[in-house]
Amino acid sequence: MKQGGLIQTCVVIARGILNSRDLRRKMMMQQVIMLVLAIALGTWLIDDWLDDGPVRFLVFWGGVGLFVVMLCLFCIYDMLKAWKEEVDKDKKNY
Repeated sequence: MKQGGLIQTCVVIARGILNSRDLRRKMMMQQVIMLVLAIALGTWLIDDWLDDGPVRFLVFWGGVGLFVVMLCLFCIYDMLKAWKEEVDKDKKNY
């Protein structure tokens, strides 16, 4: 597959997810579950390994923090998109 074809496919999939409320909510739920698992992993399972070096600790928890920020942005997008859909539906009814 060509590089342009791969990028085009990713863009089409992302638009499909962002335009469907059900898919957005399903993706957010999966991300929340992954976040909880990552926090549990870092807190209980690999805490000794993370304590061995500050770089490991910062990279792992920095990645978790970045994941939290991306999830929050996705939630804000969903909130604004749902709000716009409801406003458009109300305008359509009048």
